[in-house]
Amino acid sequence: MDNSLESIGNEKRLRICVLGKTMVGKTCLINRFLNGKYQVEHDRTIEENYSKYLKIRKDDCMFEITDTGGLDEYLSSLDIWINNSDGFLLVYSINDKDSFDGIKMRYENILKYKKSKKFRALVVGNKTDLENGEEKEERKVNKEEVDKFCEENNLKCIEVSAKNNDNKDEINQIFMELGENVYDIKYSRRKGGRRFCCFC
Repeated sequence: MDNSLESIGNEKRLRICVLGKTMVGKTCLINRFLNGKYQVEHDRTIEENYSKYLKIRKDDCMFEITDTGGLDEYLSSLDIWINNSDGFLLVYSINDKDSFDGIKMRYENILKYKKSKKFRALVVGNKTDLENGEEKEERKVNKEEVDKFCEENNLKCIEVSAKNNDNKDEINQIFMELGENVYDIKYSRRKGGRRFCCFC
């Protein structure tokens, strides 16, 4: 699927990779950002690439977003996805404990493959509608455990619902904030600072 717009100049490229277990809502989050819509049904993702032009720090930038497969059989592609990206959304579902364990493993792989290269990452918990909505499904991921992991790794976690999108700007802000952080490590004159993502 190609959501690219016609280039309006010598844009700067921000390569974002969305990682997480299958069925956590990675594609739904991307669709919310790109189209403002919630897509209920879609084919199982192996790898999809999207693009969107935006202004970051007053510059024309192209988001290049890689939507990755979440099944274990696709993990052999992790090194390629990671090495080709500058920023990462690590997505879990609040009703799937294994999905949170999966992002911890994927983050370890980012550290392994990136080594000394700078990158930015943000943890996103999806499907808060299952906890607060009519379905009343029990939360399986302990938020305190998430906060502990994020604090230890200098990451920020935001929990959202791609389905309900209660705060209509929140999902956009997630991608934009990550994009700004990636821009800063790639193109800003102030390239010092921490290697990992700090959104404080």
